[in-house]
Order: sequence, then structure tokens, then C-alpha cells
Amino acid sequence: MRAKTTMTAIAMAAAVLALPANPVGAGVIEPGDDLRIEPTGDRTVPSFDFSVPGDPGCDGRSVTLEGDDGIVDPEERVTFIDDLTGTLDLSGLPAGYYELTIDCQNGEFPVSYAEQAAFARLTVTKVVEGTAPADAAFTIEVDCSAEGEGEGPGGATFVEDLVFGPTGGEQGVILYAGALCTTTETDDAGATSSSVEGGEADFFSDPIDLAATVTNVFAAAPPAPPAPTPPGAQPVVAQPDFTG
Repeated sequence: MRAKTTMTAIAMAAAVLALPANPVGAGVIEPGDDLRIEPTGDRTVPSFDFSVPGDPGCDGRSVTLEGDDGIVDPEERVTFIDDLTGTLDLSGLPAGYYELTIDCQNGEFPVSYAEQAAFARLTVTKVVEGTAPADAAFTIEVDCSAEGEGEGPGGATFVEDLVFGPTGGEQGVILYAGALCTTTETDDAGATSSSVEGGEADFFSDPIDLAATVTNVFAAAPPAPPAPTPPGAQPVVAQPDFTG
């Protein structure tokens, strides 16, 4: 049996996921020499590429990463490929805005580059009640779109298929731009009933975390039959401990 269950559309309009660069410091920064952060387009973990055009170099480099809840240790999250080029991994952190700052001592001409990145997250939880077939595969489609927005890396228009096994689980979908997202179960693996619980959120102000729960109900597994009695075996009859 295939069923289609659609939850309430999720308004995803977290428009800006990379704010304008704001380099500060004593050094002179030419136009265009800004720190740029672009989403990689990975929908499973929030990740970004960053660079400074022209590769101006950076001596005595130090890095600061700060989110809405305070300073985040950049050690395992910021990876440099070159002096001012690298990747930013925000996996495991709450959705929201994060500012990456790179300070370059550069002798007598220190320069700081700062830029913000942001992401929203839709977490889909699959709940299975009863006993699903051992080979059950539940397919849930997350369809996001925004008028006038493209399908490139980090774009607002995309479709993500999530597949869950017979015991369900949890998976996240990362959004890097504002969009209207609809979550639909396209294969319920023969469930007796299916439902999707979610909600709506306005992401114009802030990118945040949003959750949806997809529940499938199956009949309980029948009790196992009693083990057969071996041929010739006599049933054991309980004897009273005493007689009255």
C-alpha cells in the first residue's frame, strides 16, 4: 500500500544566510578583498566554503567563531586550505547565525576579516508503532521552493528524499536560503494508518530549527505459537506440595 500524507507547509524564508562582509582593523582593505562565505549545498550537515579574493596572505593568523549562544571552539570546525581559504563545519550546532573572524597580524599592518553564515534545519522524526515488516523502507520527501530562487548549491529550491528503516529514526535537512517546504510521506510500507505532525515558521527574521514527526501505525505482531512437544514425551503434571 502506498499512501501520501502531507503536513502543513513550512514557511522557510530565512533570507540571508551570508551577511555582508565587515572587515575591520588598521590595515587597508581594497574593495573586493572581503571574507566571503558560501554554502556548500550539503543538505545533511551545515557546511560552508570561505575565501578572501586575491589571496592577500595572512601572517600571525588567529580565528574566532561566535554564534547566537556565544563563542564556539573553532578548532574542529574551521579548516584552512590556504592563508585565507578554507571550510567551515557547523554540524551539531543549533540553527542560527555564526560569525567567523580571521585576524592577521601582518607586522605593523594588522587586518581583521569578519563575515556571517547562517542556516536553518528541518528535523524529520519517523515513529513506527506496532510491528513493521522487517524489510520496510519508508520514504519521506521534503520539497522546498521559493519564487525566483534557483537550484544551485545552497539555493532555496530543492527536493530531498529521506529513507527510514522498519524502526524509524531521525534525519535532518539543512536550508541555506528562504523557502516554503512541504514534507510528504510517499511510501508508508503498508501501514494501517499514517500521519504527519509539523508546523509553520516565519524565517524572515531568524533561521531556526523546525521539527516534523511522521507516524506510521501497524498491527501488533501475533504471539509466537507454543513450542511443539517432542514425540513420546509425557507432559509434566504439577503435583501439590501437600494433601488436605
